[in-house]
Amino acid sequence: MNINGLTLNSPSLPVLEKALASGKLHHACLFTGPDGSGKTAAAVETALSLLCRAPDNRPCRTCLSCRKLLHYNHPDFRVVFPFLSEKSFQDTAKELQLRETARQAEGEKVTYRDLFLKYLSESAGELVRDPLRPPRMMSDFKDKNREITISIVRDLLEEVSMPPSESPFKVFLVAEADRMNSEAANALLKTLEEPPTYAKFLLVSSRPQRLLPTLRSRCQIVKFQPLQEADLLSYLESLPRTGGLSLRLASAFSDGSVREALSLLDPENLPLLEEALDMLEWCLSPGTQEALALSEAYSSYSFPDNVKRLRFFLLFLREAEQRNRVTGTGETGDAVERRLLSLTGRLPKGYFLRAFEKARTAMDALERKMQARLVFCAFFFSLLDKEES
Repeated sequence: MNINGLTLNSPSLPVLEKALASGKLHHACLFTGPDGSGKTAAAVETALSLLCRAPDNRPCRTCLSCRKLLHYNHPDFRVVFPFLSEKSFQDTAKELQLRETARQAEGEKVTYRDLFLKYLSESAGELVRDPLRPPRMMSDFKDKNREITISIVRDLLEEVSMPPSESPFKVFLVAEADRMNSEAANALLKTLEEPPTYAKFLLVSSRPQRLLPTLRSRCQIVKFQPLQEADLLSYLESLPRTGGLSLRLASAFSDGSVREALSLLDPENLPLLEEALDMLEWCLSPGTQEALALSEAYSSYSFPDNVKRLRFFLLFLREAEQRNRVTGTGETGDAVERRLLSLTGRLPKGYFLRAFEKARTAMDALERKMQARLVFCAFFFSLLDKEES
């Protein structure tokens, strides 16, 4: 299966494609695999194939049914995903400065309920239109307690009970299905045991072991593996360049995840990539005063950005250790790659492992919500001695 020029890596795809071509797709499919392996995109492609009205070569993406689905206004297609409660959304909206901030909403007399429903609809539309990228709700609320509740599943089951309006099938895509709470999962299980003939359920999960075993047993499993680096690089080369990290490094750093690669190429991350290189450069001639200044500066930054800085630092460490010199594929002029090239080979070999371990420890401490200033003090001071281990 090829999604917008990206070749997915799944031994299950031939079986899925044969079932779609014969019209004998199982009533429930579970798309599993690591984050960024393209499983959500494959689920959307499956929904398109089921609802496409073209006589062959489905999905055509041009018929009225395909266009409705891609604009997320098809009456026989529904996306479900884990989300915050309305109260949590209201609290978080004040922090995040969404498209309409809390202050603007109050000024325009727009209720949080209006914002909540609009955000849900827009996020579902984003997931359908570009399933290779995470929709805003997955990035904006990544560290929040999102779940698929019984009320969400009840709304879905009410739609399941009504026959399709325009198509032979009604298709329900459940993203991050492993975030269903037990009550919601049991409610869905009852329907999967005796589904209407017209209903097709497409569940997507990076952690299928968290799903009820009985629910998994009702599904045809479609397994995905990390993308091949060459396939991912070829896909990235087909996209418009936006600056930032080189394509070669993005594909090498992403470990077969298209979402990770696209995140690394996001121009908004370029300052964080540069700061991660600053950290690596500091390791060449570390000093106590600089360690204190860096710790103080980093303590004022946001939690997500600090985690990204450390993650990028780890990626650069890994690349510097693996290669004595960086060899690009048409991307050697990239500023980030040139800086990394200049740093490679200037640190003792034993230092890489120690720095890697200390950075991992710092990331774990941040994720446990420890005070950022103390975390970075411990991190930078642990790297002051760069003698070989």
